[in-house]
Amino acid sequence: MPWVLILLLVVAVVALGAWLLSRKRDEPPVAIGQGNTSEREVDGLLTRADDLLAAPPARGSVAPPKPKPSAPPPAPPPRSDDDDEQDITLVGVMPDEIRALQKGYRDIRPEEAVQGRYVPEDAEIEIGPEETVDQVLIDELIADEPTGPHSFFTVQTVAVTDIGRKRKANEDAYMEIPEAFVYVVADGMGGHAAGEVAAGMAVNVIRDAFERSEFGGPPNILWPRRADELARSIETANKEVYARAMSEDRLNGMGTTVTALRFAPQKRRAYVAHVGDSRCYRIRRGHILRLTNDHTLGNLMGAKGKLAAQLSQAVGVREDVKVDLTIDRPEHDDLYVLCSDGLTKMVPDDVMKEIILETPDLSECARKLIDEANAMGGYDNITLILAKVTATSYAERDDFDVDVASQ
Repeated sequence: MPWVLILLLVVAVVALGAWLLSRKRDEPPVAIGQGNTSEREVDGLLTRADDLLAAPPARGSVAPPKPKPSAPPPAPPPRSDDDDEQDITLVGVMPDEIRALQKGYRDIRPEEAVQGRYVPEDAEIEIGPEETVDQVLIDELIADEPTGPHSFFTVQTVAVTDIGRKRKANEDAYMEIPEAFVYVVADGMGGHAAGEVAAGMAVNVIRDAFERSEFGGPPNILWPRRADELARSIETANKEVYARAMSEDRLNGMGTTVTALRFAPQKRRAYVAHVGDSRCYRIRRGHILRLTNDHTLGNLMGAKGKLAAQLSQAVGVREDVKVDLTIDRPEHDDLYVLCSDGLTKMVPDDVMKEIILETPDLSECARKLIDEANAMGGYDNITLILAKVTATSYAERDDFDVDVASQ
């Protein structure tokens, strides 16, 4: 019968299929790069499969299920700070009437610069009552009386510079002349190593002025001689850096900040001269006081935003410069800090004070300040000089505010 033949044919087909399937299972798997299937062919098949999955389904067919949403991609790496404009020192462009607002030591009387009469509006630390200065002390400080035979204090210093964590070169410079009690920090700007040239030139010109006792420019007889010499040495540095910048295209526009400190131990004086935004601080009896006022557009004309941080002047940028000058009266155990803004941008005044108070060893203290600035980002070069004042046995006779005999 026909149905019997059909049944036998179905059985035969099923048996043949089972036999073929058993043989397929016994064959070893094909590895990429082996057998008849090359790695390129496998990649092509995978690509083709991806294309088919991505293609819209044919009309009437069932679309494949949408894949489950994957985890959000990882956050992008932080933007490189090499191109961060806020950490590049710039000198703002100003009309002459705005530049005229910048006053230097030649534009004011010395009594206006006696430290204690000025407290920065943005001071982060409460200023101690001892900062009040009366007229008698003002008259004493600006008087250029003959130098006495004995020193009222000694000065111990430590100087450190560090490239930071972001810069490719160190454009800071510093200089010490221990025999003249002169200390300088400079922070160069200009790019293509021009900043390094400007800072190095400035400190070398100042050093040369003191070694030759030739300070250039007309003396300002209203000021104590030692203060005037310090300021004039910076004016001379400005002229030489500017002339070099004008003579070489690759150095055009270079400049540098300069903050300089000069002690007069036989007069019990400290003179601070500066241009730019490198700073000088004094730590006394647990209080920190900034002795310099940043030369920025924010301070000069109330600029806001990014303009506020741009410098209103720097050494070597223009033919003339207005040097700020401050007179201070050191006391026993005072610590003076000269530093570039690579430190002050990263380390707030109160943190700086705490590190200094907790670390009496100057070398260790300087290293901790550098480490703190780097830990907070280290966006710029970091340079600092620590200068510790210690009374001598002669200080007791001048009421140096210390009982030397008990030490």
